[in-house]
Amino acid sequence: MAAIGCAYGPATNCGLGLYQTGPDSYVIASPRYDENDNSSLPEDMCMAEICTDLWAYSIADLWTGRLREATPTSSTGTVVDVPPGTYEFTHHSGEPDFNHDAAETVFYAHIKRIA
Repeated sequence: MAAIGCAYGPATNCGLGLYQTGPDSYVIASPRYDENDNSSLPEDMCMAEICTDLWAYSIADLWTGRLREATPTSSTGTVVDVPPGTYEFTHHSGEPDFNHDAAETVFYAHIKRIA
């Protein structure tokens, strides 16, 4: 998948989002909400909501040519603007201590630009 500009990771059927955490870093996470419906992650950090009907996330590089017709409101997904480069995805749901039912924010992947 990486060779063709795609990232994919299994998830539960939950509310995931892509959140910017720094100039060249992001997370794919499922925030938790308190009794007042306040999110554990600032809403202004959310770059895109991720539909998990497939019980997974999938991200593709727009410039692969596979999404040439995509627009930010396209039915093919959400287009977000990130600095060009090579990104490393560290997926966490396969780790022994991963708990998708945790009371705190659940981080499915950390993403950072490495080149």
